[in-house]
Amino acid sequence: MALYRVHFVDHGNNVYLTRHVEHDDDEAAVDAAHRMNAARNIGAGFEVWQDERMVHRHRNFALC
Repeated sequence: MALYRVHFVDHGNNVYLTRHVEHDDDEAAVDAAHRMNAARNIGAGFEVWQDERMVHRHRNFALC
């Protein structure tokens, strides 16, 4: 399993919360981040990182 960081960002693209998750692959980590983001329903979105590699960037455009 790989360790991923999910950075939740505000409307200024500042990270206001980071959660660490472990998953077998990028797709599973991104799916988990989407579920966490839906539950939070605040902020501008999130980014998923594995070490220094950005795996996925999601913005809640309806909220921006």
